[in-house]
Amino acid sequence: MRKILYIIICLLCGLITFVLIDNKLYDPIKKHGELTTLFKSIVTIKKNSYEDLIGFSLNGEILDIFRYKTSGVVLDSLYPNYGESWDGEFILADSKTTFWKETPIEEMDSLVIRDIIYIPVLGVSSDLRIDIITALRHSYNYYSYIIIDDFHKYLLVYCPFDSYLYYVRKKNIL
Repeated sequence: MRKILYIIICLLCGLITFVLIDNKLYDPIKKHGELTTLFKSIVTIKKNSYEDLIGFSLNGEILDIFRYKTSGVVLDSLYPNYGESWDGEFILADSKTTFWKETPIEEMDSLVIRDIIYIPVLGVSSDLRIDIITALRHSYNYYSYIIIDDFHKYLLVYCPFDSYLYYVRKKNIL
């Protein structure tokens, strides 16, 4: 009986370790091959910070913020070129997408992306969310968003001075 209990505990510890490591290494931009669609060219990109604002969810809700350190980024007025899908979701004909726009954020765009940034998550503070709000208010940064539907919304903010790319993804949350 003890041997079975010991095996079950070891399996649970292994599973928990796997999930934590997989979560730490997960990189949605690289996973779906979307890096080439964001900029005209880029030399390097490396995820250096990540916040999961919801945690474990039974219904697949996702509210994540990623920060990447970049180098060699070349912006172009025809980018991002999102194509037919983003983060595993098809971009529909009535989806809203934008090319890179210079900050401070336009009032109309602010209304569109407000619920991506200002989602109240009880008991959770987010340094990355504060960084993004600050970047959107200052000049010489860039933003782009994808609104596929009410359940799939994405925001990208690029800060050339710091060489940071912020990526917010909100899925399955109204």
